Amino acid sequence: SSDPPFRSAFLVRVIADMKIAAVVLLALVAVATAAPVTKVALNKVKSVRRQMRENGVQIPLSASKYTAKGDISLVDVMDAEYYGEIAIGSDNQTFKVIFDTGSSNLWVPSQSCKQSACLSKDRYDSSTSSTYAANGTSFSIGYGTGSCSGFLSSDSVNFGGYEISGQTFAEITQLDADVFGNAPFDGILGLAFPSISSDGVTPVFQNLVSQYNIDPVFAFYLSSDPEGKVGGEIHIGGTDSTYYTGDIQYVNVQRDTYWTIAIDSVNVGDTTVDSYTNGIVDSGTSLLVGPVDVIAEINEKIGGQTTQQGVFVDCDTLDSLPDVVITLNGVDYTLQSSDYILKESSGSQTFCLSGFSGGDLSAEGISYILGDVFMRKYYSVFDLGNNQVGFAQVKN
Repeated sequence: SSDPPFRSAFLVRVIADMKIAAVVLLALVAVATAAPVTKVALNKVKSVRRQMRENGVQIPLSASKYTAKGDISLVDVMDAEYYGEIAIGSDNQTFKVIFDTGSSNLWVPSQSCKQSACLSKDRYDSSTSSTYAANGTSFSIGYGTGSCSGFLSSDSVNFGGYEISGQTFAEITQLDADVFGNAPFDGILGLAFPSISSDGVTPVFQNLVSQYNIDPVFAFYLSSDPEGKVGGEIHIGGTDSTYYTGDIQYVNVQRDTYWTIAIDSVNVGDTTVDSYTNGIVDSGTSLLVGPVDVIAEINEKIGGQTTQQGVFVDCDTLDSLPDVVITLNGVDYTLQSSDYILKESSGSQTFCLSGFSGGDLSAEGISYILGDVFMRKYYSVFDLGNNQVGFAQVKN
């Protein structure tokens, strides 16, 4: 015989309640098991180029250092200003590294490096780590302003409190002293894609994601306060809304090499100086880099005067300088003069330098580098899971 109507209705309600309870339980389990967003503090220091400029040392014109050819990484070694700490080995040997979204390898100086450029830095000693594993493959990487070489090894790496086991990295035995000797960091931790990693090494963040239950997302907050105690933070496993205002607007990554995105247009005041182009979002580059002719036009419009030491702007004109607007996926990102003019002091004098630098990146299929000049204004989210980069204005 069939169930009475009231019993059927009761069963429907029970089943519905069970489904709701199951959904709530799954949500609670997800919340309980998902790793929280962790933070790595970034310190801001004077770049090598700034130190050289303040000491009156001759330096090459800025355009030359961004010519990317072959295996040259796009990290701006001489202008890097932000670094954080990681630890390698069972004995937690600490290193100051640039967290660089423009390259993919991790390297630190080796204990076996006896050059002067290495002796001033923390060096990795494999003999003191019980988790060390030999590899021995030769390694080299070039930069626009120098190069380094050594060999590969594997060990545990602590990044943001996560212990990543079996991470392959490079022990550096040869460093260009002119560039790295004065650099305020020991090494570089690349956060770009595996396809541009030298020797096919799996990058640190990809190993972290595979070993832990975290969202495949990291984000950068770079402080614009020159006197601030903290230069910024990397957020691992998500974002932190206390650092930005409004919604995060996303742009799809064009290809899995650098964090390359389409740029709709670049405007200076009411003038469009470029359109239908592309660029990479690069934490390892302090300036905003673009095609030589376009950047020359921008610097001309802001009254820049090119010298051997950089492009200088009259500090008395800052309030009258035009905005520079970069449009990404239909959204305008405005840089005011306070964002793109870099102030430096030498004794009692203050100098103002343009944050725009020209370079030929065509060998890499890239037109622009949105470096720290852009990232200080906009909280930048690198979403590996959805292959996109997001931006929101930093809270003042």
